[in-house]
Amino acid sequence: YNKYLDLFPESPKAHETLGDFYHYQFDYQKADEHYLQAEMLGAKRMAFKAGYLVNTGKLNKWNLDSYLEEYNKLLIDASLEDSMIIYDWISSTTLDHGKMNLTVDYLHKYKKLLNINRGLVMSYLNVNLDLAMAYGRLGEFEKARLIIDEGKVLPVPLDKVYHSLERFFYEDTNQFDKLRDVLQHSIDAEHSAGMEELFIREHLMCKGRLSFEEKQYNNAINFFKQSLDIDRTLSNLKSYIYLAKTYMVLNNQSDAEEIFRLAYKYTYQDDAWLNYEYAIFLEGIGEIDKSRDYITKAYNKYKDADHELELAQNIWKKYKEMNLR
Repeated sequence: YNKYLDLFPESPKAHETLGDFYHYQFDYQKADEHYLQAEMLGAKRMAFKAGYLVNTGKLNKWNLDSYLEEYNKLLIDASLEDSMIIYDWISSTTLDHGKMNLTVDYLHKYKKLLNINRGLVMSYLNVNLDLAMAYGRLGEFEKARLIIDEGKVLPVPLDKVYHSLERFFYEDTNQFDKLRDVLQHSIDAEHSAGMEELFIREHLMCKGRLSFEEKQYNNAINFFKQSLDIDRTLSNLKSYIYLAKTYMVLNNQSDAEEIFRLAYKYTYQDDAWLNYEYAIFLEGIGEIDKSRDYITKAYNKYKDADHELELAQNIWKKYKEMNLR
């Protein structure tokens, strides 16, 4: 893209793409420079504006209220299509801060617009998974079940894809017996719908989690590694964390440390769950001051999170413990 930029220095797309590249390398200042150039050269798609907004927030260490204020400015006079994009970005931001009730509200707004603009199938495939997971983390399993079961009325062969949402939901809520029962059904449903390849890394992560619960730790390690070979991004953070935790159970500190290093290299460095788990690891090997730094990072992100969240409760408890020492 730098070569392309040399040939076409007035290309907003090239600057936008380089901005995205630097953003995902956590170089928010360099990303900002390219996003600004893209904007000055005429970039105006809503997806660009939302991405630029998020980078600005990372660069300036915004709190959630600042993000919401800027998102709401984008919503003023936004088209139906642009409003869907904005609600998608807002729900990701509220989720990142542990505001699950807000996330549910914004996802329902997104879902309503998708139903109007693209129909039930696209609405289900784009929103219902996130909604079911959000309800699950709030402990509202009956609402999650209703959201999942909406998939039963989708046209064949998509009418069985609800099994995939069951798999995601049972894994995320640690319902391992139900996960074990539904895993193969969900894989078969995805195969029938021609979607199996989209979820292979998640299948492997689930198999790793089941192996871990069965104390088949070497199998768990292999499954998590295979999953990470397919996808090393933030989307696969669970494989990083559960692989590190498996090494921790085996008292393999060096490999656990290496997995955390890779997680920080390839995923967001300010993720509350990642910082919490790394703080626990550091405490376990006696690096108390460093552990306190990371639990503070997790706390700063989740200090106003919904109290229903188990992760929020764990972070608050550990933060208090570490600061009483």
